[in-house]
Order: sequence, then structure tokens, then C-alpha cells
Amino acid sequence: MEETRRYNIEKRVFKKSDIQRIGKVFLDEYEKVQCEDEYSSSIITFRLDCDDDTSYASKDMELFDGNIIDIKRTRKVEISFHDYKLSKYINISIIHGQSYGNTLIVVGKNQDWVNGKFTTIKEIIDS
Repeated sequence: MEETRRYNIEKRVFKKSDIQRIGKVFLDEYEKVQCEDEYSSSIITFRLDCDDDTSYASKDMELFDGNIIDIKRTRKVEISFHDYKLSKYINISIIHGQSYGNTLIVVGKNQDWVNGKFTTIKEIIDS
């Protein structure tokens, strides 16, 4: 049985450092799974959608470290981690200037994992 935790993010302004801290939680989980299973079915995506209808995606945090996030006006940030074999999923979507669609979702079969990841990321969001 899978458990899903959702958090609707409202009235929050994110700085680049906030996005980097959240992204690190996703990346740490991805790297942990990769180290435990070299044939892992896990995927991770960091994505930026910009106001000029350009999108950028990467499997690492270079989008948040480089010039793109500093130069381009970002409309949406989305970070996703999914491991099909272990039934683990984390997604955060942040849309600039909107309340609707700003969500954190954590899904998994292990309740402790779901609650741990959810709480860790929610604390960063709320800080």
C-alpha cells in the first residue's frame, strides 16, 4: 500500500538558496539509491520554465548553480525524483506569482520514508 502526502504551498517567496536546499534533498535521495543499486530504475529531473517560453532540464543541480536562473526570468521550477522499483516519488512544483499549482508531493510504500522526506522538505519551504 502506498502513502501520499501533499502540501499546497501558499504565500511563499523562494530565493535561489531555498531552491538549492530543496534540490539537495532530492539529489541526496537519488544518489543514495544509485549507490545501493547500480541497476536502479530511479530518475531525477531539475526543470526551469522561463517567461520567454524556453525550458531547461538537467539531471543535476547545474540549473540552480549556473547563470540561467540568475539571468532568465523563471516562471516555473519543478524537481522530480522517481524510483519505480522501490516505489518512491517526490515532486515539487513552484509557479512564479501563483498560488495554484505550487505543490509538494511525496509518495511511497514506506511510511517512515514518506513522512521523513515530506517533513524535511516542508521545513525548508516553511523556513
